[in-house]
Amino acid sequence: MRALLFAKSISIVTGFIAIALSVGAAHGQSCWTVTHPDGRYVVQAATSTVIDTQTNLMWTQCLEGQSGPTCEGRTFKRRVSISDGVASAIAAGESLSFAGYSDWRLPTLAELQTLVPAACASASDSPTINRTVFPQSFSFGGSSTPDPAVPGNSLILNFLDGQSFSAVPVLAFEHRYVRGDGVSSPSVTAPQSLVFNAGATLEFDRVNSVRAVSNNGGAQSGEPIVYSTAPNTICLVNAVTGEISLQPRAFPRAVCTILADQGGGLKDGVNYTQAPQISLRLVVGATLGQAARPFTGMTVPMPGVAPGAGSATFTTQTGGSACRFDAAATGFIAPISGIDSSFIQPQGLFKFKLKNCNLGFTARISITWPQSISGETYFKYGRRAGAAAANLYTPANLVVTGNTVSFDVTDGGSGDDDLAVNGEVSDPSGPFFRLAIPTLNGWMLVLLSLIAAGIAWRQRTAKRSS
Repeated sequence: MRALLFAKSISIVTGFIAIALSVGAAHGQSCWTVTHPDGRYVVQAATSTVIDTQTNLMWTQCLEGQSGPTCEGRTFKRRVSISDGVASAIAAGESLSFAGYSDWRLPTLAELQTLVPAACASASDSPTINRTVFPQSFSFGGSSTPDPAVPGNSLILNFLDGQSFSAVPVLAFEHRYVRGDGVSSPSVTAPQSLVFNAGATLEFDRVNSVRAVSNNGGAQSGEPIVYSTAPNTICLVNAVTGEISLQPRAFPRAVCTILADQGGGLKDGVNYTQAPQISLRLVVGATLGQAARPFTGMTVPMPGVAPGAGSATFTTQTGGSACRFDAAATGFIAPISGIDSSFIQPQGLFKFKLKNCNLGFTARISITWPQSISGETYFKYGRRAGAAAANLYTPANLVVTGNTVSFDVTDGGSGDDDLAVNGEVSDPSGPFFRLAIPTLNGWMLVLLSLIAAGIAWRQRTAKRSS
């Protein structure tokens, strides 16, 4: 039925409409009740639209010109693509505003065929479309699919037998419109590719974001582009917007790797394949996070150790632009007595306070000491959640390199002495050196035993003499 003669087309159009109604009443509808039952569709009576839950396509429930819950009224026939005073069906679909939507269109042949079960194409039952969901459906359905074998012709679906045929452009047919992603043959595929529009260096003193473009802005699946980060990278990215933020452990010249993916799908009759994942390697600029707020001063070491110049900085992505060191409560201090007698504090401690910060913020503290702290243990001293008193503990995410240490503090959490979410963090910290406990070998123990025995003998001799 691919090459339909003009005269035969006229007879089919004028005669089969009545046949469709009578045959539908005479025959059962068993060929579509199994795969296309009423439960497959969501009929929205208020808007006279139908959603096919298998294809996610939305259809007009009635043919053009009909209305009401049973689709009463005279249908309006249009030519598919020829326009001589009457708008073509393709143009009418594209300009249709119905049920609150303005993206209706004339369906492709493949989309019309989703309304017809495969079993109906060889069955004697007719019609082949669910007439409960789509009442008053006539025998033919026009599509926007051209006939590749006959230029100028369009492919029409016959709902009496589920077969398609080619029709010359002067013929007019009833039409049902559709909205949503198109359905195409799996053999009609097209690739997708993504490309980033960002440079290679990010400066995090401001909001930074990346954006990937699909198929150079051309036709594509319409699936969202999803952003993510590579494992163990030092940045975070919003999966939807591509906005980037640094993790607290980030540092200047570190590498931030962003990934982008886009799924494939059917769109406008084309089956787009999934785009290959792309990555973007970004180098953190020298200015990291909020502008560095340095503190410099002289250490106050224990007696016998020379003081030296030290410095401290912090960075934060969540503290806000007003977050800063409290100058009156920040500085190098002398060792604190009574902390733990098994340790000494050779270079003293650094006590700081961050203030005017956002509630619950996290900051990365970096402290440079005048002398190497290799072989020493770096502790913070203060209160922790669940501890009744102040004690020594290892700071969060501690990194020691030569004479520089860095660690994280969180308002109301780890590293915050007041344990309150108040936009402030305070705590002293410093390098601690464990005192060696002398050990005695066997000969020394024997000698000490002899000395003790001698002392005891002299004491007994003295008592006898007296």
